[in-house]
Amino acid sequence: MKRRHIQWRNVIGAFQISIPLRTKDDTLAPEEQLLSVLKWIELSIPAADRWYLVFKRYVSQEGQRVEGLGGNPGRIEPSPIGQGQPTQPQPPIEILKNFTGKVSSLIFDRFGDFHGFELETKEGIQRLVSHEKEIEVLINRVWRERIHVTVVAETRVPLRPLELIFREPLTALRY
Repeated sequence: MKRRHIQWRNVIGAFQISIPLRTKDDTLAPEEQLLSVLKWIELSIPAADRWYLVFKRYVSQEGQRVEGLGGNPGRIEPSPIGQGQPTQPQPPIEILKNFTGKVSSLIFDRFGDFHGFELETKEGIQRLVSHEKEIEVLINRVWRERIHVTVVAETRVPLRPLELIFREPLTALRY
């Protein structure tokens, strides 16, 4: 009988693979930040650059990852620090509108919560939406005392007041 000689293999090295497992909620925020930065970088690459289409595809793929995790890549704006919002959050002057007049009605929802008010102006009635308690108190007083007020609001719908300018002095505070 022939005897076989068993040759053992020698281990020269080893490696380990780590696959981190996270929930969608943990993964989505960093991916949205990355997409925001990539969109900002994409703005600086000229369309004639040979890497433009490659980078554009990379941004598109990152957008698909965000979408796959439940996010909305269309709502994420370019930002150098990954905010997803423009670096200057103040709206440009051209999207603000002034309405001057008197408060004609207060609006409450079916639960009795303040929902906004209507302002009667020369141009017609403007409906403004706010859920802030402080705005409710001020507007209620302006409505009772029939005070002229200028409301600065964004032109987006629904109109939301950004500033209130009282055209007549308020009497001593009474609540």
